[in-house]
Amino acid sequence: MKHFHGVEKRSLAAKRFGVFRHRVRQPRSPLFRGFGETFDIPVSRHTEVRRRDLEPGRGLVVLADSQQAGPCLIEDAERRALYMFNHWEYEADTLAAEYERDRAAGKKIAPPVGYPAGGERPRPPVNNWSEPARLFFRNWLALAGADAGCMSAGVAA
Repeated sequence: MKHFHGVEKRSLAAKRFGVFRHRVRQPRSPLFRGFGETFDIPVSRHTEVRRRDLEPGRGLVVLADSQQAGPCLIEDAERRALYMFNHWEYEADTLAAEYERDRAAGKKIAPPVGYPAGGERPRPPVNNWSEPARLFFRNWLALAGADAGCMSAGVAA
């Protein structure tokens, strides 16, 4: 997004880390066929793209975001690209493992948001994001296969 649109990533004061509820902002998008209004998805990052930096007229459309975690998925229809900022590929214990790794490295880090408290090691939550992830990727592959306004995936971290 920086290369094509001049959108800068902004450093966060602390790692944004946990499982956050996101809202589908473009429910008519075929990518969200079969979705409800919200879904949960793991987030783990030290930077963000701010919605207010997405100037009108750049052709960028926020498809899903979170009040707490910011944009999740942004469409760039002109370039047939999607920019994903979160982690549907994570297992239930991935954030707990990252937490342990960062603590072992001496980094100051809070336990992941949305993980049940459990002493030194946070207990993994119920993985309720795998099914929405499968649905999203089925929808994306159906679009690509139909070659009707298909998109290529641009991945941003």
